[in-house]
Amino acid sequence: MSQLPSIMFKTIYIMYVFTLITSSYFLDGVAGKGVLTLKPTRVDAAYLTSKIKSNRTIIVDIHGPEDYRSIQDAIDSIPYGNPNWVIIHVKKGIYREKVKIPREKPRIFLRGSGRTKTSIVWSQSSENNYESSTFKVEAPHFVAYGISFKNEAPTGIANTSHNQTVAAYVGADKAAFYSCGFYSNHNTILDNKGRHFYDGCYIQGSIDVIFGRARSIFHDCEIFVITDNRIEILGSVTAHTRSSTSENTGFVFIRGKVYGIGHAFLGRPRGDHSRVVFAHTYLSKTVRPEGWSKWNSNDKVENLYHAEYNCHGPGSATNNRAHWAKKLSDEEAKPFLRKEGGKGGIMEAGDEGIERVEDSKDLQQQSKALDKLTDHVEDRQLDSLAMASIAASKEADLNAMRLREKELAAVKINAAEVDIIANELELDKKVAERTLREHKGDAVAAIRHLLHVGNL
Repeated sequence: MSQLPSIMFKTIYIMYVFTLITSSYFLDGVAGKGVLTLKPTRVDAAYLTSKIKSNRTIIVDIHGPEDYRSIQDAIDSIPYGNPNWVIIHVKKGIYREKVKIPREKPRIFLRGSGRTKTSIVWSQSSENNYESSTFKVEAPHFVAYGISFKNEAPTGIANTSHNQTVAAYVGADKAAFYSCGFYSNHNTILDNKGRHFYDGCYIQGSIDVIFGRARSIFHDCEIFVITDNRIEILGSVTAHTRSSTSENTGFVFIRGKVYGIGHAFLGRPRGDHSRVVFAHTYLSKTVRPEGWSKWNSNDKVENLYHAEYNCHGPGSATNNRAHWAKKLSDEEAKPFLRKEGGKGGIMEAGDEGIERVEDSKDLQQQSKALDKLTDHVEDRQLDSLAMASIAASKEADLNAMRLREKELAAVKINAAEVDIIANELELDKKVAERTLREHKGDAVAAIRHLLHVGNL
């Protein structure tokens, strides 16, 4: 059983060369048996940029007067068959456009100014996932940092046409996303094919938040699930496609969090050999006790690889898990958490001009600071609507969050209006109350907002 995952991640391009810059390995003292796992580290954009040997930077500013005002225009300016890294520095702003990086334009570093400051936004639903995507990347050797990808199309009812609202389509080989955000109401990331690495990202959606047939690692990512109570299908974090054992693909989640509003499954299969693993991950009470779901009632489950290892939180109990779900031992988990390469980090491929980065005190201290901010938050905070309002930004200052909550709590509202909104729109009262507070007690504005967001 351990052979398949070992083969899968032995050729993951060593979890992509840029992992070297942001991650280091350490022995997990909890497991007590030397199981290797990833320790979270963070670097800023300047540090990452310094490791990419590029003498060309294109600056995009929606307000001008830099090289371009449109991200797509900047991409279009890069020649086909581009042999060297090009940095596209996108300054803060909301860029309302669809963006595509074709396969003939490799080695692009799309550098934002922070995922709460720089965003690519579109609003389109379609029965075709690819067509609905706000952002598409098909070129190999791609890196994105500090930018959000959003599809703001209203939620469609499941099992009807035009309900796909993909935020990002990733069909590139050797693609990496750092400190990015992905937002959609349905089918957020189409992780279609190739080897991908997501680090420190925030991902929000409802049904099949991350789906596709790629071979990807999600390290220290937050997944926030918003359940649509109007449909029978509960939300699911993943829907991995794998039709046979010969397909060397799968999704692996290391550290990070799964939480949200309502309830959701960790995954449901698209294909009889779907492969998904959650390791060292915080699972809130949002996760259903069964953990995993079948796509259809008559689906075969004997070849599914739905597994968990050393997860924690109120949703991590495995005693009521689906009968095919696996609880991995230390030995079984090792292939998914394997250290590859020489001392000081993961082996780099050496063909992209990226220098080897040894463990540094700066990175270790940044890691400790991040731990204090993200790893010791109480369960009740993780599952609260207050946390949902700021979940899009791990960098958000906690004091600002508390101040915002106090301001909202001070807004005077009519309790009767909360009941009316909740009953008429079939919403949780907490959602109705918060929306009313956010609109300063204006019931009409709150209802209009909810109608737009939910497409009720």
